[in-house]
Amino acid sequence: FRSREGGGSMRLNIRTDTADTRIVEYALAEMDVRTTRSRLLGAMTFGVGGPVLRVTDVDLRADPVDFDLLRTFAGGPFPYDWQGTLTGTVRGPGGPVNRFRVDTAALVFRDANVPGAVSRASGRGELDILDPAFAAFRGFRVDVATLDLRTLQFVNPEFPRLGGTVAGVATLDSVWTDVRFRDASLAHADAGPEPSRVTGSGRVTLADDFIRYDLDLVAQPLSFGTLARSYPGVPIRGAYAGPLRVRGTLADLVVQTALAGPGGRLAVD
Repeated sequence: FRSREGGGSMRLNIRTDTADTRIVEYALAEMDVRTTRSRLLGAMTFGVGGPVLRVTDVDLRADPVDFDLLRTFAGGPFPYDWQGTLTGTVRGPGGPVNRFRVDTAALVFRDANVPGAVSRASGRGELDILDPAFAAFRGFRVDVATLDLRTLQFVNPEFPRLGGTVAGVATLDSVWTDVRFRDASLAHADAGPEPSRVTGSGRVTLADDFIRYDLDLVAQPLSFGTLARSYPGVPIRGAYAGPLRVRGTLADLVVQTALAGPGGRLAVD
């Protein structure tokens, strides 16, 4: 096929769903499509005629997919100005786009806003992508090999000015702009001292003028040497372990903790 913005090839099989004759399936195979600075290869099946669009038998490779194409699918801009490309694979049974199942997804994001910022992650679980700009997680397990924090700081200036990268695992629920996470185990590294490691659960709400936190974590440990690379005014050094409760915004933050480390015990309320 050809369009004003690209072209490509595929094998197309059109059929009626035998379980529900109202639904017509468009099965795409051997797909190789180029459009909007993107290339998409693989196979998937669209089911139309039901209450919600159905996308099944998904086996796709992004080589790459530019965020301009994702904005085209969304019908407009995202709440934040993501720029760059996604490279990798997505496979799974799919389903209605508001109950979309992913078996394996492995993606690399190369940030065009921040040259040199590259993030890598994989995941599995259920998504609601009925409105792609406000995609929601439903028990989605994500494994982050590396997340460059400069990317988050660029798209939202309210994000803490931490240097370095974050890696780890967590299960995500709710819309991505107001995400709840659980069973998390995360590490923050910034060249030099040992990384900080935390486990726990919480909620992070993103808005234009603030980020609201509701975190219930355990530091295992919190490396003040690593933290001091971003905030040199921090007077403490060494690694301290203990519970860490954080609520509010950076402008109005409640912190409760009781940490133990090489210098003794430190309690804050």
